[in-house]
Amino acid sequence: PPAAGLLIASGVAGAATIAVAWVVAETVPGRAAIVAGAVYSAGGLLLCFALMPLLVRAVVGASNRLRGPGRLAAVNSERAPRRVWATVMTVAVAIAVGVGISGSLNNLIGSISSSLTGLADPDFYVSSRDADSMPLGPALDPGIAQEVRAVPGVTDVVGGQWATVNIADARVLLQGLEPGAAAPFVRKSSQDAVRETLAGRGILLSEVLARSLGVRVGDTVRLATPSGYRELVVRDIVDYVAIDSGVGAVANRLLNEWFRRDGDTYLQVTVAPGADHEQVRERLTAIAARHPGRGDWPVHVYTGQEALDATEQSAQQAGAFTVAIQWIVAGAAAVALLNTLLLSVLERRRELAVLRAMGASRRFVSRMVLSEAASIALVGAVTGLMLGSGLHVLADVILTQTTSIDIRYAPQWSAFGYVAIPVLLCLLGAAVPAMRASRMNISTALVDD
Repeated sequence: PPAAGLLIASGVAGAATIAVAWVVAETVPGRAAIVAGAVYSAGGLLLCFALMPLLVRAVVGASNRLRGPGRLAAVNSERAPRRVWATVMTVAVAIAVGVGISGSLNNLIGSISSSLTGLADPDFYVSSRDADSMPLGPALDPGIAQEVRAVPGVTDVVGGQWATVNIADARVLLQGLEPGAAAPFVRKSSQDAVRETLAGRGILLSEVLARSLGVRVGDTVRLATPSGYRELVVRDIVDYVAIDSGVGAVANRLLNEWFRRDGDTYLQVTVAPGADHEQVRERLTAIAARHPGRGDWPVHVYTGQEALDATEQSAQQAGAFTVAIQWIVAGAAAVALLNTLLLSVLERRRELAVLRAMGASRRFVSRMVLSEAASIALVGAVTGLMLGSGLHVLADVILTQTTSIDIRYAPQWSAFGYVAIPVLLCLLGAAVPAMRASRMNISTALVDD
């Protein structure tokens, strides 16, 4: 094993590096906070290196509990501590990535629902775009709103629109709000702020946008619009899922004036309790089909829940690549264990041949190799679960900084799947060297050596 001084230095450096990761995650705003994840990983590896003797003893202890074949596997582990540690860490890293990243992504999706409180309140949206897209245009035919209000069962119709403007160097999405609108900005902002905004005397900003602009409540922002520069006072700042450089909200009539665009890009439709929603939807769809947008642009009808689900699905798709990486890492852990055990079998051909010559059965030899693999996988799983749990909490803090959504930590039971599957993959990877050891030709191994 490494010198005691080196282990102590690694332990101190690892603990300090992990502490630095937490400081970075808590204090560094914006995307730069992602660095904390890499710093934490480096600190975790240093700390685990310092714990090498403890981890190797844990593998040896686990092997000894497997009796006959396991005790021989324990002897082999004691003779190669660095190899055992490296293999344990390969398994641990695979599990830590799965537990940490999957847990934080699940928390993010849950927090997005909270961030978008109000989006799913309307029973239906009649929109210039589908549920997966922001309704930036074209404007709806004014006749649609009149016909929608006449549909039996419809009790309220509120218009609104989305547009893009430039604030400084940022491309910003602005929502035009009408009185009675159901929107996250309305639900999250103070009543005074909403009132001033609807009166055309202010703007509501998401935290991402406010931070990038360096403004606070009460400051004035200057917007570049098609009809010239406009200035508005920031009335409130709320957490809102990050889109482009950020999101803001103003009175709908201001967007009409600035963009010289008559009409809305979406309608929020409320249905009376007890009304037949399917029948209402059929009538709304028929109205939308009769009034396409400019250039025969289709008009879409979808529910408020479908709008929220589409946003959550976008977050899931964004994390799909990360999930794929998790399985690649888990597969790499299995391959690494296969290679390590296979090399160990090749290095110990003479010893295994002597065991076979002394009467050890093929089953005994294969169980010895599998015992070593199981012990390494078990210790790697525990280590990975501990590292992954810390990464999960840290990743929630990082996502809070990068998205400006209050990511609420919640343990995920699905994390145990990211523990069990890599362990099973490791045991499957050990099957090849176990078979190789059990089928070794005794006379050839003894003569070659």
